[in-house]
Amino acid sequence: MRRLCGYLILSIWPALMIAGWVFDPCGGGLYEDIACKAPEKPRVHVNLGLQYRNRGRIDLAQQEFERAIDASLLNCELDCLGQNVPAVAASNLAAIYLDYGGPELWQKADRVLEHARNTYPPSELVLANSIEVMIRFGELERAEAFAEAALKEVPRSAVLYSQLADVYAVTGRCDRQREALATMNALNPLVEVDHVFTHRNCTEGF
Repeated sequence: MRRLCGYLILSIWPALMIAGWVFDPCGGGLYEDIACKAPEKPRVHVNLGLQYRNRGRIDLAQQEFERAIDASLLNCELDCLGQNVPAVAASNLAAIYLDYGGPELWQKADRVLEHARNTYPPSELVLANSIEVMIRFGELERAEAFAEAALKEVPRSAVLYSQLADVYAVTGRCDRQREALATMNALNPLVEVDHVFTHRNCTEGF
């Protein structure tokens, strides 16, 4: 799995659509408006960052994920799915470094994820991207041990089994990869239709 992004669902109450929407002093679209009016909320910056990423505005997405992490110092919150918002922001920021950079940015991703692991409650997205960093740097034994430990913290995580499958793929254990993918699908049959998941091919005995 090349990288993982967290998706947040933002509830927009009707009053927001009525009061002050037409005469908007902030400018921009709906997510920009919300971030302008509630800059202290990490969640709105994560949502705006995801919007920018989906539009290919990677520089702006990075800024919003960084702002979400900064805002979390004052206001740590959970999203409607119970995920820790700052951890989701850190995971998305690390995903940008992994997707659009080389080893230097991978190291930045590693530092962001390490901080998230030491600061926030266990997050499957942070743990999975941490495994991806280890794979990128060829630390395969460490990646496997980390994945097994992570699954003890979050035992029913399809995301982590997906990442463990990648560890098996790059080490040539294709039977183990298939087992991990089967467990992933049993835990979450919708995973394979999510384009976030792009598994590495496995060559037996590599």
